[in-house]
Amino acid sequence: MTFGRTLLKYAFLLTSLFLLGACSPLHQGNNDLASSSACGGGGIGDFWNPSGAGENPICNNPDVVDGPGSEEGTEGSEETEQPPLIVGKVTLDDVVNKLPKAADSFAMACQLSNGLDNLFTRNYCNGQDRPANLDELFNTLDVQNGRLAVTLNTGGLTAEEVTAMTPRFILFPQNAENNPDGAFCITAYAQGKLGFVEAICRNVGTDIDAPNNFSFYLFDYDLNCEANDTCNNGNFFGPTAETDWAQVSVHENTILQNTVLDCSQCHQAGGTAARNNLRMPARANPWFGWCRNNRASGTAVLNILDDVHGNNTYATVNPNNFDNCDPAELEDLVQAVGNGNSVGNNIINSGNVEDDNDNTTGGTFLPDNANDPDNDIFSDDLSDRIIAMIDDLENDDLSNGVNELFPHKGSIIAPVVNNTLDNLTTQYNQFLNGQVDNIDDPLTVNSDNENVLRQAGKMIYPAGLDGQALLRRACAQCHNSALRQDISRALFNVDLDEMGAARNVEIDKAIARIDLESDDARLMPPLFHGHLSADEKQRLKDYLQSQKAP
Repeated sequence: MTFGRTLLKYAFLLTSLFLLGACSPLHQGNNDLASSSACGGGGIGDFWNPSGAGENPICNNPDVVDGPGSEEGTEGSEETEQPPLIVGKVTLDDVVNKLPKAADSFAMACQLSNGLDNLFTRNYCNGQDRPANLDELFNTLDVQNGRLAVTLNTGGLTAEEVTAMTPRFILFPQNAENNPDGAFCITAYAQGKLGFVEAICRNVGTDIDAPNNFSFYLFDYDLNCEANDTCNNGNFFGPTAETDWAQVSVHENTILQNTVLDCSQCHQAGGTAARNNLRMPARANPWFGWCRNNRASGTAVLNILDDVHGNNTYATVNPNNFDNCDPAELEDLVQAVGNGNSVGNNIINSGNVEDDNDNTTGGTFLPDNANDPDNDIFSDDLSDRIIAMIDDLENDDLSNGVNELFPHKGSIIAPVVNNTLDNLTTQYNQFLNGQVDNIDDPLTVNSDNENVLRQAGKMIYPAGLDGQALLRRACAQCHNSALRQDISRALFNVDLDEMGAARNVEIDKAIARIDLESDDARLMPPLFHGHLSADEKQRLKDYLQSQKAP
């Protein structure tokens, strides 16, 4: 894996496909890597202990799991309060390399899906070949030649890679909304350096409101050029990203639940006994940021799609079919499985946002004065609503509060710098025609203005929160009592009293992690979860320090 992909595979991880979420990886100290979901049971001990004899020795070793500064082995020591609590660096490669690869990964995903009947288990758990490219994968999951929704909304595991150049294509079968208990999958894909394909599959025979109603799978492909470190942007962001696969791995969500790739904190935020929910940002007519040929922002998305990819397939879809994109059909499916009005799907008044954006042609998806720090594109008092939610977030109702608190993240379209988009579009078409050998990084098409980033869900919104509110806003979605409590992520809890005797140790670790470098997988909060400004980091650290037990 190239260094560039390594860095981006961390920096661009993120939470809700419209569908898949992510959270803080590897909660504990410098040897956190050992403390994966395997340490929480989940039936995957054999991967971490191939002999199958006994329990995972890494998970059972507190010096390895907890690292320096943990309460085990250091209680009463003068070194407990001394830096460094966090030693070295853990990259995304360190995380991903602990997961099974290729055939082993499919065997593990099938083991974790044992007893479930879905299109993944039917097509990959009975000795069938693994997919050799994106087209084969989509065919086996029965989304090829189905329905299409295209969005530039900045949610999901690949949120930071979604741009006007690299939209997220969501494919799902025809008429799935008419049989929500049948076998169907929903996939999401955007070309990029991450090399991820996200899939949710309905488990046939399970109750739609049961915690096992859906299974979440993350496919991770490696390109042939990565073996000799010769990949460039054209490989990652061009047609060969879908065809030139050296190998593909797959991970069922159980093995991901203590990493940045976890789906549960967005899609099962009500806790382990709750149902899984589908999430669709801006799920309401006029579907702001979704491709549709008779809505303002939808037409703008379609026009850019035609300009950039009108001469080549994207996500295996022929450009002649781009005009078929329709978020209403995806909304119908979300509603059919009982999530139409669920939190996270309907908090943004899509019509009001679009009314504020009357210049959506030509790629401008935020108002001309969006760079004005006093300007806010939301006319549905979102800022006041989020602040009220933070104030009302009670510990005994944390799961509901978390659901209500975070739907803005990933709800607004990727901000576009028009002249950069025009230049990249020209360059990309030259690349396809063989006139140039490479392209600039498509991520440069996005604005880096702080006010724009906040409104686009890429920084904590709204600005100006105090330290206590920042703790809830930035950390509660992953670190609360409703989620799994048998993994190391749960050792830190925004309800600080829940940490008991470990309170000061865990607060010290959290403070140390806030200041980690952006390419360290232990950074808190993770970049994809919402960037913090330097002032916000300091306010959060000051508040945490003030809350340590005497």
